[in-house]
Amino acid sequence: MTQAYNDNRVIRFDVSLGQRDRAIGILHSLLSAFDERGWQVKVEKPRYEKRLLNIVTVENVDLKFRLRERLIQQQRELSVKEKSDKANGKWIWKEKINVPSGKLQLFIDSLMPKGLKSVFEDKASGSLESQLGLFIEYLVASSRHAQHLAEERRISEAKWLAEQSRRLEFESAVKAEQQRIELLLDMASRWQRVNQCRTFISEVLSSSKNTEFDSEALQSWQKWSERVVDAIDPLKSIELTDQISGTELVSEEIFLRAISKLS
Repeated sequence: MTQAYNDNRVIRFDVSLGQRDRAIGILHSLLSAFDERGWQVKVEKPRYEKRLLNIVTVENVDLKFRLRERLIQQQRELSVKEKSDKANGKWIWKEKINVPSGKLQLFIDSLMPKGLKSVFEDKASGSLESQLGLFIEYLVASSRHAQHLAEERRISEAKWLAEQSRRLEFESAVKAEQQRIELLLDMASRWQRVNQCRTFISEVLSSSKNTEFDSEALQSWQKWSERVVDAIDPLKSIELTDQISGTELVSEEIFLRAISKLS
């Protein structure tokens, strides 16, 4: 028997009517053992699942478990027409059907440590009832395995985050060094232009062509042109002051990466 798919008031189990009382007895023994250990039990209906899930919380880890009866395939009785069709080589719809075997199974539907089984069932060597103690031990093992995996994930994620942080810090340092190098090259380029302008101003003032200009106008031009040159002179800029005062040597790796990124 199987309870309604949305009835989460009771523990889920999937057995035939003939195995109902035995299944209830097994679940009663399990729930009593869980209660003695302080393990909470709940039944959930996952959003995308058609069946209920039994969940027991062992050492703060939710583990899924279920009780079912093993099914076996059995040839069903065919109708006269089906027998005729089969004799003529035609395919028969559901020629074999699943029927209860009378053997019960307990599943731990959670990750297990390597070498430990997750299915317990009736065998010639022992009934399912005789294996309940081992089933409980394996629930504990599954819980601790889950905790171990969670700790491994936490460590792995921490390493990944640390590596990401180092990478971002490195890239930030490379970008800052690249900008500092580009500023140096820009100031050197401006300094060349400034010297060219000063040479040009000097040539204009010493040229014989000066006689063509009014002396007052020439002095006014000289003041204006020198003002322009002083304004763009990197040797007088706050940029140069800031760069010199703030210069710190970076690692060879950062420096070479910054150099390689120059256009």
